[in-house]
Amino acid sequence: MKQAYPFASRLGIELGEEDLNLSIALGGLHKGVSPLKMAQAYAVFANNGKYNTAHLIREITDTDGQIIYSHRSENKQVITTRTANAMTKMLQSVVSQGQVVGHG
Repeated sequence: MKQAYPFASRLGIELGEEDLNLSIALGGLHKGVSPLKMAQAYAVFANNGKYNTAHLIREITDTDGQIIYSHRSENKQVITTRTANAMTKMLQSVVSQGQVVGHG
């Protein structure tokens, strides 16, 4: 539990003091987490441990094709590449085999 709280925070999931209990392991949160926040958190695993804030618009161009606005993602390394790869492997294993396989 002591490690889950800061790990979730690094993934962009802010928890309150009322969430510091054993039910956190089962997703028992006082306020919950939006689907957007969950998607951002899981994207960290696929992005080699880098966190990106979600955005809706990548680019805006005028009628001549000139770029008026272009979103510049700022990614931040929040977990190691090794941890991200291990999490990805575990998530894939659960889907393909129905169980978590050790990552040695």
